[in-house]
Amino acid sequence: MSVNCHIFILLLICKFILINDVNSQSDTILPQVLQLSQLFENVEPKKCEQRITCKLPTENQVVHYKNIYLTWENPCGIVSKFQMAENSDFQKVLIDTILNNNSLTIPELEKHREYHWRVSNVSEQEHGTFSESFFKTSSIQLDENYNQNSVEFIPTWIGNNEILYVSNPKKIDCRIKIFDEKEMMISQKCIKQEKFAFRTESWPRGMYKLILSFPDDSSHTKYFVLK
Repeated sequence: MSVNCHIFILLLICKFILINDVNSQSDTILPQVLQLSQLFENVEPKKCEQRITCKLPTENQVVHYKNIYLTWENPCGIVSKFQMAENSDFQKVLIDTILNNNSLTIPELEKHREYHWRVSNVSEQEHGTFSESFFKTSSIQLDENYNQNSVEFIPTWIGNNEILYVSNPKKIDCRIKIFDEKEMMISQKCIKQEKFAFRTESWPRGMYKLILSFPDDSSHTKYFVLK
């Protein structure tokens, strides 16, 4: 047999070995590729896709129209896009800004208004889905709703009338006395109805003391300010 025949046979053998080796490697590589794709499919959403939680004011809360403090919880960090409007469609935005913290204090808004606000996280020049809430403003400063024995006092308004609203769902027999800063009695009411309202727009601006008493001689005192 010639030398050329020997060389040809050796080349065929080498080619056969290489083909078998590549096939055997592909059997091991393919499952690895599939496993990696499965890992990518199961990756959790990026943090920037998580929505912000609006904290304060709580939804539909009545707050004083000056120094309104808003805060929210951003799971993605502290960079947020904030917007405020008087309507829920946000067609006329009053505030539109980017903030590097999770709170904002607004010095003053119109009293006796409803305001809608929304906030989203910001990442790489893009913002996520907005979280929305709304609150109402009043000229009566009551740091927290006064709720005693199911009798609740809520600052609000009807039209242009400033109102201190009394909610008494259980129709409890009670007496309400209101005094000004000089301890002069401004109003006294004995109520048992479910709803009642004090119209306070004509009262002088200042601090007032409210005493709520019950037939068992128990009483509770609360202060509020008209500004």
